[in-house]
Amino acid sequence: MQGLLEGLRGPLAKLDRTLGGALDTSAEKMLYQFKSVRSKAARAEGFRTGVLDTHEREITSALLPENALQERSLSILPFSPRTVSNSSANLTGTSRLARATIASCICDFNSGTA
Repeated sequence: MQGLLEGLRGPLAKLDRTLGGALDTSAEKMLYQFKSVRSKAARAEGFRTGVLDTHEREITSALLPENALQERSLSILPFSPRTVSNSSANLTGTSRLARATIASCICDFNSGTA
């Protein structure tokens, strides 16, 4: 940008010597505005990067608790069909409807319809 303005200095000086000072003032104002826009863009980028990093950490912690797959830390064996009848029988104090709902959910999960 300064090269462009310096290229205008010669023709403006030939036209009128006082336009050189006006060119300097205009150049300073333009540089100030460019610096202002640059700093605003840097702040916006930093804010956006921070927000995206926060979202990434939240999603990762939800999908990978303790930085490992849930399948590796939680066993599916207690939910197998063989133990469903034993598990629902052991639910003392729960209604038949609750036991049936739990058993149905477990069976649906095991069959892959959940």
